[in-house]
Amino acid sequence: MLRVHLLRLSMLLPLVGGMLILLFSAVPSRTAFACLPCNCPDHRSVNCFGPFALYTPTEEDGTCAIDIWTIQSDGQGKRALMVTTDELAELPDAEDIDGYIQIDDALKGFVALYKLQTDRYQINVGPDGEGKVYTIDFIGCPADDVHEGTFVVGQ
Repeated sequence: MLRVHLLRLSMLLPLVGGMLILLFSAVPSRTAFACLPCNCPDHRSVNCFGPFALYTPTEEDGTCAIDIWTIQSDGQGKRALMVTTDELAELPDAEDIDGYIQIDDALKGFVALYKLQTDRYQINVGPDGEGKVYTIDFIGCPADDVHEGTFVVGQ
């Protein structure tokens, strides 16, 4: 009788051990966030989508900059463009613009910043590998009344 119990126990031991290994290997070692970018607790960029991050930091003296970073393949950010308050002040007034003017671009045109005739700023980033271009337009610095979108080149 004891032999039968030991035999049953020896058959369950590998199963229980395997379950414990699976259980402990699935426990995360650090905190990970799985959320949409604008819903993440530490999200500070103006935009929610795309392979870039737009910041419009305002300093204590009230000056503001348009600061655009691209997201590299390793997930790290790299500054693409930064336009200061002084540079923004040198731009023509909206009524003097016919459609739009390009303020600056980077990465062979992958990132482009425009000032529109409507006194809004627009950033185009792309096209990516799928031909998608990410756009964001906003008023002023710091950014207000933000609108994001995408389009596919040639469609």
